[in-house]
Amino acid sequence: MINLTTLLTGITGIPQTYYYQFFNVDVIVLEGRFLLKRSLQHFYDFQIWIDEGIEP
Repeated sequence: MINLTTLLTGITGIPQTYYYQFFNVDVIVLEGRFLLKRSLQHFYDFQIWIDEGIEP
């Protein structure tokens, strides 16, 4: 089982917490930004984009 908690701020600027649970997970792929290219998105059931806001 995988438990995932996210804190998301949308266009309203109000942070909202979401909780997810995944059961019977066989494969997890973690990578940078290149696996989320449009040409590859049909291979995935679920995607998460994390904007880390790189500061200079």
